[in-house]
Amino acid sequence: MITVSQKIGRLAEIRMTAPITVEELSSMQRDIGAILNRVSGRLVVCTDLQAATILSTELADRMAKFFRADNARMERNALVVGESPTFFLQVERVIREGNAPPAASGRTESPSSRDPASNKSTRGSDPWMSRRASERRVFRSTTEAMTWLDEVLTPEERARLRHVLEGPHP
Repeated sequence: MITVSQKIGRLAEIRMTAPITVEELSSMQRDIGAILNRVSGRLVVCTDLQAATILSTELADRMAKFFRADNARMERNALVVGESPTFFLQVERVIREGNAPPAASGRTESPSSRDPASNKSTRGSDPWMSRRASERRVFRSTTEAMTWLDEVLTPEERARLRHVLEGPHP
């Protein structure tokens, strides 16, 4: 099961509970799209995956595609996975793939075409770099996730975040 909501400011809340279906992931994408259309500025997301489990390859691939599509409008996304080391590694991989330019673009870039000091392409304007400005991090602890998100949230959004992560779970 996946629930998506946005109650205060730019803070979006996603909670995933096993089992997760392709249909639910598609619905989540539509819900996030609707939130992006009504919120001004970049979205800050808290994704609670503590009740989720290892994703099928298909679901992991779809999630990575979703991350690529919405990079430009997301400021931060804290994904809280809990204690499973295997699930933690899978979600980290999904994030890495979601931050990469789509393979379908046909673009390849050699390491020598990048300026490591600025982390920007030396071939002129790179539209994928601006789309990868979103930060996503995986956390085992809700406290660490809250600390990281607090840096960009208003006091009202911080209070809501605590309610979501520390309050009762449906």
